[in-house]
Order: sequence, then C-alpha cells, then structure tokens
Amino acid sequence: MPEQKELLFMGKSCSHCGKETPKLTEVDSKLLCDGCFDSLYFYCSKCGKYKDKKVKHIVRDSGGYGKVVCKDCFNDFYSHCEHCGYGCKKADARMLEGHSYCFHCYDQMFVCPSCNRRLFKENYYDAGLCRKCWEDERRAINPDHLAKAPLEFQGKGPHFYGIELEVEVDEQLDRRPAYAKRILKLLNGFIICKHDGSIKDANTGRVIGFEIVTVPASEEVQKEKWNIFFDNLPKGLRSYDTKTCGLHIHCARQPLTPLQIAKMLLFVNSKENVSFITTIAGRPPNTFCKIQDKQYRDARVISQEHRYEALNLSNKATVEFRIFRGTLKRESMFKSLEFCAALIQFCGRGNFSIKDCRQVDKFIEYVKLHKKDYLHLWAFICARWFREETKLTQMMGFPLPDKPAEIEVYNNEPNPEIRENI
Repeated sequence: MPEQKELLFMGKSCSHCGKETPKLTEVDSKLLCDGCFDSLYFYCSKCGKYKDKKVKHIVRDSGGYGKVVCKDCFNDFYSHCEHCGYGCKKADARMLEGHSYCFHCYDQMFVCPSCNRRLFKENYYDAGLCRKCWEDERRAINPDHLAKAPLEFQGKGPHFYGIELEVEVDEQLDRRPAYAKRILKLLNGFIICKHDGSIKDANTGRVIGFEIVTVPASEEVQKEKWNIFFDNLPKGLRSYDTKTCGLHIHCARQPLTPLQIAKMLLFVNSKENVSFITTIAGRPPNTFCKIQDKQYRDARVISQEHRYEALNLSNKATVEFRIFRGTLKRESMFKSLEFCAALIQFCGRGNFSIKDCRQVDKFIEYVKLHKKDYLHLWAFICARWFREETKLTQMMGFPLPDKPAEIEVYNNEPNPEIRENI
C-alpha cells in the first residue's frame, strides 16, 4: 500500500474535526488528523487510490476473503451478490432465475428433491427438503405410515370396507404434495394420504409416491366415491405398472364369525388355489403378501408377525386382503372389492361345507349364481380365468390373458419387464 503524504504543520488544525495537531495528512486538498483520515477514507485495492468511504465496496477473492474497492472499480470489474451483499469478479458471478450471486454463495446452495429448486442453505429443513416442500408434504401427506383414516362409517352395514391404494407420481409433471392435495380435495373427507417408505425409486432410494386410505364404508359408498376419483383421475399417477404399489382392502371383523374368517384364511392360502388367487390379484405372492399353509386354528392367532401375509389377521378390528396389485382402472378396483365381498358371503353361508369353502370351482359357482351382485368380478373371471370373451368382458374392458390386463398411460413408458406374471 503506498504511503499517504504526511506533513508537519505548526499551529494548524484538522479540516474535519478542528483539532490542532502537529501531524496532519493531506488528501483531496484537505489536512486531516490520523483519526479523521482513517474514519473518512480507505485504500482501493484495485486502482491503488485513497477514496471516500462512502463509495466503499467489499468483494470476495478466490479464497472467499474480503477486499475493498471503490465504487468506480466495482462497477467496472465486479458484480453485486444479492444474497450476501458482497461483490465478486463478473466472470465468477452466477445467474439463477434472473438474480446474480457470487460463486461462494451459489456453491453453498442445495437442490430440493421435491420442487427441484436451487435454494440457500437457510431454506433447508429436513429429509433434504426445503421448508416449504416439507410443510406442504406434512399438510397433504401424513408422515406417519401407521396413520389411519377417521372411523366415520359411511353407508349401510353390516359389512364395511377400507381401501388402501398405493400410487407413484410422475414428478416431471408435479410434486407429490400437489397430487395429494388434488386427491384430498376431490374426495373431501373420505380419504387421507399418508407416507409409505416402500414406494421409492430403486436407483435413488427417494420416496416417489404415497398411500390413499379411505374411511370405512359400505361397498356401495366405496364405489360411489371411487367413481369420482376415476372420473377425475390426475394425469401422472401410476399404480399398476410399478414394482412398488399394491391395493389393500380391509373388511370389518365385527360382522364376521370366527369360522367364516377361518374359511377365508384357508381359501386364500390353499396351495390348490394359488393360480386362481394370482389371477384375481393380478400378481403372484411376494414378501408383502405371502401365501402359506394354514390350519383352521391359525385364524385365532392375532400377531404382528403375520401382517405381511395374503390375508392379514393381525388387526383387531379388520381382516385385510393384501393380495391385489395396485390399479388405476375403475373396473379392476371394483373387481377386487367384489372378490372380498363375495368371499365373505361364500364362506359365511350355511349351505357350503368347510370342504366346499376351500374349492375354487364352488366359489366360481357361487359368483355365477349371484353375478348381478358381482358383475366386475364375474366379467374378470370369464376373461382372465375361463379365457372367454363376452359382451360383459368387453364392456368392462377385461382382455383375454394373451394381452396385458391393464396399460397405464403416463409420460414415460414403463419397462416391459414390469408386466411379468400378469
């Protein structure tokens, strides 16, 4: 730093404070004492001149430490950072959404995986999300995976059903909370949306969906409400063409007898019925819906160890069918609901013996006899089990087994291997 010219004057006073001192510094034709000189002027590291502190600007060098330059030099060589207020070389400035930032602030930013926006670290909240997205998700998607919909029974009993549909979302179109909010508004008060850690991207491990859970309702009310959903199906959802999504249907225990539950348990888990159950479910057994040999006495066991079985009896208030593949097809969901309703009635009727209640042929006989009550189920059995095409199967949109049961349309075509074991 060059030395400022210092002069010794006898009987002279500072031009700024008026203090008389033998040591004065001349700058801009003014004589200043040391205190006033330091408070009013600074040295510009760019042009090498002393300048009024009113035009002082601080800039970052490559190490992030501050340098002081005058206003003229700043305007010529530097750019203002809208975040920290410092300047940096114009070549090092970063532009984002029309705003200019220094390289130091820009490099400290993070990308929110939900909204895909680049934000400053003070906006970081939890789970890699920005505060806004975290709050949006918490309001729209209950973070508790054990959360239950309110026990507000709708419709006429005695049989009530609760449906849990797992869905993935195409985040190229919109964020998870946006989808959840739309569905919550659509089915006002009838559902909740909740977090499900199993619905995640296999490559990144990031959660890419959520679970739609209904209040308990009769079969008629369930169909009425889901018709609203399917009539206004949000673009970008998927459930069938995934490796993560399932459809679970809870049936109220209260109207079921212990023998009835035992018959249902054996029908679903019978080795002879695996092919039929796989066809009805749309997928083979897996770690989340295991089929195992059962005895009648097993129906009395209520244990969390068995919650991932095809027919989950671990809940005190419900019997849960976990076999079904996720779906966004109206007819397929109603087919699954009707299967649960038909099996309850089939296993509860006194004119069917315990042995008969384990046989697929007897069950199909019963469904055919009451097909007016189970139109979707009967159409599905005709097309996918008997391989027969009828006006009813065409009307319901159930193709024969040589074609995929469902095709979901969204931005990215699904990998063909996903349709294995249809």
